[in-house]
Amino acid sequence: MKELSSVINNFTSLISEDLPYWMFSTISQSFVALVSLLGMVAIYKIQSIENERQNLTNSLRSGGSLKFFKGAMADSMSYADIKTFLDGLEDKTPNHPQLSACRKAKTLFDKFNEDEKYIINNTKTLLKTSLFLIAYSLSAISLVPYIFNNLLGFIFLSISVIWSLYLVKIAYDFILKLIKPKIIN
Repeated sequence: MKELSSVINNFTSLISEDLPYWMFSTISQSFVALVSLLGMVAIYKIQSIENERQNLTNSLRSGGSLKFFKGAMADSMSYADIKTFLDGLEDKTPNHPQLSACRKAKTLFDKFNEDEKYIINNTKTLLKTSLFLIAYSLSAISLVPYIFNNLLGFIFLSISVIWSLYLVKIAYDFILKLIKPKIIN
C-alpha cells in the first residue's frame, strides 16, 4: 500500500495544479458536443425511416396489392390502418397471389419499427449516460481543491478518463452504425 501511495504522490507532484480543472472542463465540453452530434444523427435517421415508411405507404396505396383488397378505400388508409390490415391479412387469404407484395410490405414496416425502436432506445441510453458524465465532471471541478492531492483525487480523475473513453467508443460505434449506407440486394 505504501508503494501505491508513493506512486500516486509522485504522479500528483508531476502534473500541474490546473490539470484536473482542464480535464473535467474538457470532458464536460466534449460530451456536450457529443450529445449534440448524437441527437442530430438520431433525428436524421428517424426522419429517414419515416420518409421510407411514408414512401412505402404511398406505394401501397397507389399499387395494385392494397387496392385489390380494399378498392377505393386504399387511397384514404393511414399507415396504422395499412399496418393493421397487413397484420391480419395472412389469416384471411393464405394463398392469394397479391399476398407476396403485402408480405414484403409487412416485413419492411416491421423492420422500420424495429430500427426506430433501436435508435430511440440506444440514443436515450447514451444521452442519459453522457448527461450524467457531464454533471459528474462539472461537480468534480468544484471538488478539485479538496480531493486532488490524495488517492481519492487520483481515483476520481482516472474514473473520469476511463469512463469518457469508453463512452466515446460506444457513441462512435453507434453513430457509425446509424450513418453506414445500406447495401441493397
